[in-house]
Amino acid sequence: ESYLSLGALAWAACGKDPGFTPEFLLEQIARHTAYSDEDFKRLDLVTPVSAKEMKQRWLPALENAKTLIKKLPTEELGVLYLNTDSPTTPDPSSPKFKTLIRHTGSVTGAWPTPADLA
Repeated sequence: ESYLSLGALAWAACGKDPGFTPEFLLEQIARHTAYSDEDFKRLDLVTPVSAKEMKQRWLPALENAKTLIKKLPTEELGVLYLNTDSPTTPDPSSPKFKTLIRHTGSVTGAWPTPADLA
């Protein structure tokens, strides 16, 4: 929630499987969001949360994710955007968007090394 947005995560997650889209991923996630207060009480959380609170946080995150996905360039599907060496939620309308480093996934997985970022 405070590090990388749901939209950026869904966008990057769909790079390895042709035909798997961020919209489909969000749709599948949204289908499985029926949790009760008892479900959250079973978790070992630093700060307890309620089902109502989580729903209030979830719905805007889902809408923001859908909005972001519509704005990102389709030819960059599956890209994890990096600001120097850390992942970031891109803003396609920002002049800084062009300077973000694009990291594409691979089947075996790969994290960029400093040489890749140069």
